Amino acid sequence: MKVDHISILVKSIKNASETYQLLFKVKPKLFIHEEQMVKVAIFHLTNIKIELIEPFTENESLIKRLEANGEGLHHLCLETNDLKNEADRLRKENISPIAKATGGLFGNIQFFNPKNLHGTLVEILEK
Repeated sequence: MKVDHISILVKSIKNASETYQLLFKVKPKLFIHEEQMVKVAIFHLTNIKIELIEPFTENESLIKRLEANGEGLHHLCLETNDLKNEADRLRKENISPIAKATGGLFGNIQFFNPKNLHGTLVEILEK
């Protein structure tokens, strides 16, 4: 597996995109992901993508996380060619998923419990 992207939870895609655009000297690609109820800005850097996510007001879990912890790291995304086999392997290692696999912006995804990963939410992406 390789790191696909690092995701940062933000209050405002507009404000955060402007700040990160100054830092990276790259314009982001903007998306709206209705199913996950988030606005997304993705910065394509030389060897990694940085993803900013702003929750819709209806996305209660991310709104609560923003209120409790503020802006910052949301998850680390790892890429695989076989999500099912990777998820099965992780389960055998007692790293449990927190939800069923679903469709993401760029392929099928599944999130794994941060309690099993020293406090870090990990997303596995099948491209």
